[in-house]
Amino acid sequence: MQQAGQKNPGKMAAIIGLDSKIVKDICQSVTNDGNFVGPANYNSQIQLVISGTEKGVEKAQELAKENKAKNVVELNVSGAFHSPLMESAVVEFSGMLDSVQFQKPLVPVYSNVTGNFSQDPDKLKEYLSKQLTHPVLWLKTVQTMVENGIKEFIEVGNGNVLARLVKRIDKTVSTFSINNAESIRNLVG
Repeated sequence: MQQAGQKNPGKMAAIIGLDSKIVKDICQSVTNDGNFVGPANYNSQIQLVISGTEKGVEKAQELAKENKAKNVVELNVSGAFHSPLMESAVVEFSGMLDSVQFQKPLVPVYSNVTGNFSQDPDKLKEYLSKQLTHPVLWLKTVQTMVENGIKEFIEVGNGNVLARLVKRIDKTVSTFSINNAESIRNLVG
């Protein structure tokens, strides 16, 4: 992905407080003459991350502000992730995945590419490759999980960004962030 980012330089920005349709329309209006920008992460009902060429993202940020976005934040990333600008990384990544034998998972695996779950190893492998160039459907994924009865979400890793996003999507669920030994003790009681 780093090489793809060097080959096709790009940026990402979070647009907060604008309807996703307005953001998609802005992206379409900017995409022309070598500029590209499109949705990259549907993080919540009020937050959509865009990704694309440097000029495309810059212009989209301006238009989002003109359309009264609550906030526009350029992200500190090294490329236009979850966009067609990452296409060159797909070939190498897919080749690596082809060398790995996937087994049927014991539990459903939710894909951010579809927003739904699968236990089909071939589909899951396909979704892993697609996530390099397709938007992350985090909002739809969490909503589908809640519809399927999932009420507790545990984020493992540094920080609590995902747990906060889940709570914004559905305030009725429980979230936990595990990022050190103390947080593990707090979870298991």
